[in-house]
Amino acid sequence: HDFYMEIWNASPHFCFECKRKLGKPPNNLFFHHILPKRLYHQYRHIPENIAIVCSDCHSQIEVNIDKTPIVKRLTQEAEANCHKWNKDE
Repeated sequence: HDFYMEIWNASPHFCFECKRKLGKPPNNLFFHHILPKRLYHQYRHIPENIAIVCSDCHSQIEVNIDKTPIVKRLTQEAEANCHKWNKDE
């Protein structure tokens, strides 16, 4: 999907949480929706709602976000500020 490639090309290829260098080409698991797309469908394709993470951290976020404090803080900030995001897809 072009949207994810644009995010990938504009981002450093390191995990936002643990700083691990990520391989190329990008894996689908590298793209984490900060605000879950099942709850915030309108932000599914908003770049501000995507964090680049390694597959290990992505799995941990889904199981227990408390173990990924950087992404947890990012999620709290997104919840507070998402109303400012462009809602046009």
